[in-house]
Formats: sequence, structure tokens, C-alpha cells
Amino acid sequence: MPNSVLEFNELTITQISDGHTFMSNSVFPDYAASRDNLSIEGNFELPISAFLIQGMGRNILVDTGSAGNFGPNAGRFCENLAETGLHPDEIDTIFLTHLHSDHYGGLRNRIGVAAFPKARLKLSTIEWRRVHDQDLIAKMSEEDRAGLNRIHSFLEPYRARTDLVQDGDEIMAGLRVVALPGHTAGHSGLVAQSGTQKILILGDIFHNPAYQLANPSLSVIYDDDPEQAARTRVEVLSQAAISDTILAGAHLGSHNFIKIENHETGFRQK
Repeated sequence: MPNSVLEFNELTITQISDGHTFMSNSVFPDYAASRDNLSIEGNFELPISAFLIQGMGRNILVDTGSAGNFGPNAGRFCENLAETGLHPDEIDTIFLTHLHSDHYGGLRNRIGVAAFPKARLKLSTIEWRRVHDQDLIAKMSEEDRAGLNRIHSFLEPYRARTDLVQDGDEIMAGLRVVALPGHTAGHSGLVAQSGTQKILILGDIFHNPAYQLANPSLSVIYDDDPEQAARTRVEVLSQAAISDTILAGAHLGSHNFIKIENHETGFRQK
């Protein structure tokens, strides 16, 4: 999927595709959707994207794609980022929406060093604490602890240049952090505003947007707190429909940048 671009006030926002994988409908505990958006019986295509925000002399990444662990059709973030003409040294900031491997996977290169040697890493304070809580780590299974060690290994090259942020903090003038809890406790997005127009980069509010727009109260099994994730999604979508906000998400795929409206008991893309 080619990169797509949105001009927003003084910002240029480019969706950087990492490719796609397939996810089983069973990730929704009570899957009852139509067959729309299905590519293989019992599965739906899950696009994976990150975003590049440029403007006012800044080059900011929002997430970094996967690390080739999402199947043969994913792991293309670096090559698609290269198509923008930017050198990795030119990235000054990386904002991670949360610490799942299809979002932090591009932080390191194949030899384990920082892929973006001059970038500062911005991450929710809550998200950082979530993966460094020694009491929680002590209670984990060996498998879960191995996964956590993997997260730490990707964060380590940026340890000396990591800034912890919270809801409302500015990443740059006019671009601020918004807490979107539920998928993880520290799951966050970024919002930019120009006059009455807004764009919100959502992270993992959706995994199957066609289904979850129509059924916004339904969460996936990967949400740490499914009830909170549903509340966050309904609140975000309700506000977006009222304010005509542009939405951009890691799993929106070819939709890239959308606006929504109320429809029946849920929402739909305009």
C-alpha cells in the first residue's frame, strides 16, 4: 500500500504503511458482523501503519511499525519511510502510542542499535511504568516476562533520550498528547488543531474499523481493559462526529484519514 499524505495547516502528515497481516474474527469475543472486510474465511485483513508529521522544521514519527514478526506481508515500515526521502538521522522525535510490537518494532535496526540515532523518544509515563513495574513483573509467567524483556531491548538504545509525557503535553506547538486508555493503560494519541478543524492520530482505537464503527462498544481480546477501551472509543467517536474531526489510525489501512458521522446505534465513515 503506497504512502498517503494529508496537508493540515502547517503540517504535512504522511501515513507510512508497514504492510498487513491477518487477524481471526475470534479476537472479538462475540463476533457477529457481516462478511464485509473479510479476506479469508474467519479472518480479516489488519493493515499496520505509522505516521510521519513534518512542519516547522520538525520530523516526527508516530509509531514505527512492526519488526517483521507479523508475517510475510508486514515489516515494510523502513522501506516505505525511505520513500519520503528522509534519512533516519533527520527524524528528531518518535512518539509511541503504546508498547505493542507492531508499534515499536522499527525502533531498532537488524543489529540491535537505534534506527533513528538522533531522535528523542516520547512515551506516556503510564505506559513506561506499565512495563517497568517490578511487582507486576514478579508475578508474570516466563512467557510474559520474555515478551517484556523484548520491549525493554527495543527501548534500551533510546534510554538516554527518552522523555515521559502525559495527557495534554505538547510534542510541538499545536500538537499535543491525548490519553486514550483501555487498549493499554497508557495508550495515547496525538491531536492537532487549526481553527475549528482537528486531526486525531488514534493508535489502536480500532482493529476492524468497519465492524467497530458500527459496533463501538465491542473490544478485542488484546485490549488490557476491554470495558475502558470501549468507553474511550465511544467517547472519541462521539466527539469526532460532532466536531468533524479527521481520524487517522494504525489499522485504518487504505482509509488512511477519515471523518465519521452518527449512524443508527453506531457510526459510519462519511
